[in-house]
Amino acid sequence: MLEEAKIKRKILTPVKAIKKYCYDCSGGSKKEIRECVITDCPLYVYRMGKNPNRKGVRKKS
Repeated sequence: MLEEAKIKRKILTPVKAIKKYCYDCSGGSKKEIRECVITDCPLYVYRMGKNPNRKGVRKKS
């Protein structure tokens, strides 16, 4: 079996990828993500792993 086939890739949603980016940018500190002062960053509103544009939108069951 090829090594590539053994490695499972974790597919991230766009919002989770942004959260991971912010985690890396903040030096791996969740506290620094919450207290981020770079408010002019285009990813700022998504930094906590939530999409503010979906607030109040629920999945239909």
